[in-house]
Amino acid sequence: MHDLGGVPMGNNTERSVLYGWKSFHTCSNLLVTDSSCRPSSGWQCPTLSSMALIRQICLAAISRQ
Repeated sequence: MHDLGGVPMGNNTERSVLYGWKSFHTCSNLLVTDSSCRPSSGWQCPTLSSMALIRQICLAAISRQ
C-alpha cells in the first residue's frame, strides 16, 4: 500500500505543514520521510522514488549537524 498526500509542502504556513527538506514549519528537527507530502505517484509504483527522497533527506540532515 502506498499512501500519498495528507501533509502538504509549501512556503505558506497557513496552507502547508512542511517546507523545503520535508521539515515541519513549527519544528525544523522533525522530518517526514515517507510519501505523505507527494500529491500523487503518477502511474508507477512510488517506492524507489520515496527511497531516493529519504536518502537525500538523510544526507541533508547529516550535513546540517
